[in-house]
Amino acid sequence: MAIELGTGITVGTGIIIGQVDVVNATGGTVTTYNDGTRRWKVHTFLAGYSQSFTVSIGGQVEYIIVGAGGQGGGANTNLRCGGGGGGGQVLSGTTTVVPNTYTVNVGGGGNNLVTNTNGLSGDAASVFGITARGGGGGGRYATNGLNTDLLGNPAAGAGGSGSGNTSAVSGLTGNGGAGSDTGSGTGSAGGGGGSNGNGSNAQSSGSYAGGNGGAGTSFTNFSFDGTVTYGAGGGGGSRNTTGGSGGSVGAGAGGSILAGVTQGGNATVAGCGGGGSASSGTAVYGGIGADGIVIIRYAV
Repeated sequence: MAIELGTGITVGTGIIIGQVDVVNATGGTVTTYNDGTRRWKVHTFLAGYSQSFTVSIGGQVEYIIVGAGGQGGGANTNLRCGGGGGGGQVLSGTTTVVPNTYTVNVGGGGNNLVTNTNGLSGDAASVFGITARGGGGGGRYATNGLNTDLLGNPAAGAGGSGSGNTSAVSGLTGNGGAGSDTGSGTGSAGGGGGSNGNGSNAQSSGSYAGGNGGAGTSFTNFSFDGTVTYGAGGGGGSRNTTGGSGGSVGAGAGGSILAGVTQGGNATVAGCGGGGSASSGTAVYGGIGADGIVIIRYAV
């Protein structure tokens, strides 16, 4: 007599062995990855609005949502420095999806190619009704870093303050560092706050080094074989031979007047902030913040 163990497939004669349905979905860039114990199907969404994650068979999924990074502060022609851009918020977790089409929005990083201005803040990313805020833009000379994202909502990592401004700025996940002032307004700038730590203050004496960016949030073997850190803050611009460093690989480093590297570094890893710029007589804009990202995976 055949024994039925739920909906399944027949193996041998008259025996039906139950089969558990796994999630089935489309949308984004789809890859598969084996972490050594399980095989995963991964959907990756880059910058863009009203993208679709369409589920035909529901179940449990894991996600990472990263808001975009803020741009570093720009510099004018008078030997002054901009603060590092703040890192975007990083949210992760598990949720259950049902057959439906879910909207995915991924914001772009701060990118304002205008000199002597605050860096542009990053935009948020969202899916499943969960929103990760963007990072704040770094401040220009004598200006606080920003603690609002591109849409005016509270930013994740606040931008670092520019040189000549000794105020730190509070963010949701990481505060932006304070700038320093030599008394003539030159000084150095603070680092941008990260998704997992505060940006450092610029040194107020000695070499007047720029502040380092705040730490980001790391994941290992989530969608590929290796570790990546999202949402780190950018470094502040500096009078020293080295600007402030980014909070992780992929966040922008600050420019340096004495080293002749005036442009703040562009961020290259999702959610990281750009580096603040430093002027040696030429006005420059701040390093560009990295776009956000949304990653969804489920076991197959």
